[in-house]
Amino acid sequence: MFKRRDPIRKLARSFHYQHLYARARELHGIQIFENVSDLSKIQIEFLYWLALYNRLYQDLLMKEPFLTEETINNDFLCDCYLIWEDKVKRKKELERIKNPARDYSCDKKQIDRSSKIPSVVFKKR
Repeated sequence: MFKRRDPIRKLARSFHYQHLYARARELHGIQIFENVSDLSKIQIEFLYWLALYNRLYQDLLMKEPFLTEETINNDFLCDCYLIWEDKVKRKKELERIKNPARDYSCDKKQIDRSSKIPSVVFKKR
């Protein structure tokens, strides 16, 4: 019933490649692969998982509901979480289409601005 763990996903989850991916996005001079163009199917799949796990780790830092380190590290739980997340987003979109007059500003996370300690705020894109 369960497939064995995908080595591409395991590599994409690793701290080394997550760090490299984040720096490559910021600095644009860092390359993950030797070839810049004509990426293979495996390279494209690896980049997909890098981006997905990068987003999941950012969501984990933002304390998204039901997302834990265990969920990210387990391929089956991660897939289940992604399916659940997609269903929740679709449900919210349908609700917004059906009720356009409702004020959705309360759905956004509140940021504590009273603290004088400097911090980093992660935002979803």
